[in-house]
Amino acid sequence: RRLVWVVDAFTTTNRYPYSQRANTDQLTAGSGLNHSFNYVRNSVKAVVDAYTGEVTLYVVDDADPIIAAWRGAFPDLFVDGSQVPEALWGHFRYPDDLFRVQTNMYGRYRFDTPQDFFNRDAAWSVAQGPSRRFEVSNTVGTAGLGPAGSLESLDVADANVVRFEPYYTLFHAPDRPSDAEPVFSLLRPFVPFSADDSRKELRAFMTVSSDRDTYGQLTVYTVSGALPPGPATVAAEVDSDPVIAPRVNLLAQQGSRVVFGDLQVVPVSEGLLYVRPLYVRPEASSAQQVFLRHVVVSYNNRSVMADTLTEAVKLLFPAADLDLGQVVDGGTSPDGDGDGDGDGEPVQPDTSVPVEPGVPAGEATAAELLAQADVLFAEAEAALPDFAAYQEKLEQAKTLVRQALQLLDDQGGLNG
Repeated sequence: RRLVWVVDAFTTTNRYPYSQRANTDQLTAGSGLNHSFNYVRNSVKAVVDAYTGEVTLYVVDDADPIIAAWRGAFPDLFVDGSQVPEALWGHFRYPDDLFRVQTNMYGRYRFDTPQDFFNRDAAWSVAQGPSRRFEVSNTVGTAGLGPAGSLESLDVADANVVRFEPYYTLFHAPDRPSDAEPVFSLLRPFVPFSADDSRKELRAFMTVSSDRDTYGQLTVYTVSGALPPGPATVAAEVDSDPVIAPRVNLLAQQGSRVVFGDLQVVPVSEGLLYVRPLYVRPEASSAQQVFLRHVVVSYNNRSVMADTLTEAVKLLFPAADLDLGQVVDGGTSPDGDGDGDGDGEPVQPDTSVPVEPGVPAGEATAAELLAQADVLFAEAEAALPDFAAYQEKLEQAKTLVRQALQLLDDQGGLNG
């Protein structure tokens, strides 16, 4: 076994005839495509041996005329893509920065007729990106985000709003049998074009395959009929949900901050399921540990929050009998920091000691109180539409949260 690094290598030029300069506004700071060009291909995968430093340049796009010229000039420099070992091919990924450029351009040039192009009526834009941060409101337990809400990225008065970031996923195409193997893909959604970016309905989404047999294959799935809410709208509805917002608001009190992960679009039957992880971590800049994690799931204008994806899906679909499992590889938080506790296991709420509502803070740890409060919040949500039971559970949970905060404050945890 050996460790190797795989680096995407691009061929670009700014002299391709009758072509527009690529829109690179949404590229990350470290992208190799942060320059002016009107032609780009990801023709080479550079594989670097981590032990010897040996570099192998595999050509994975024989149709690129620029790489053909380089191969003609330096025939011994490149290796044909057919010689890539199967085990190594399994680690090749379609570059997300190239996919960003392609999706930025596609919505503008997707037409078959000049009339459609100049009228712009059927043009698309990459969907607006939801905010990752949750700003705590002034009142604990108040629904919504308050005047300092986290919807700043949704105020799209100008066209330079942050766009939806593509993400890698095992994609189950809606037009394939349910037992078909998923395709490792990148995904990015589109909304109808509007000059002021006011349109946020989901119009389509594009995927690109990273599997060897279909590598680089772009597929567009369009929405027919009435357009459902897009990612930005779904995220805003979650932020103001009368059940979820108070719970998240409590998690984002002094000493903690809430960060959302990628909002993922999952086709389910003839509908769409939106799934998004929620991380809670200490506010201190030196803190690396994520000490609590939830999953928010939205479907058909209804959103729920639970500790695991399985629990959230069961709240949305009570008749569902399933166990989706849970990834426990440590992973990374949306900020790029480790979300584990250093030994490969994710940090989960400690629920080993049951805590009854109303237990004084002195008889339980803050973690135990918050864990039981979280259970009560879930029970309150499940009790709806029985508002009496909902209110009772909610008040019990708030009491436990106040006790936990007081305990942390007494221990110096909120100010230290």
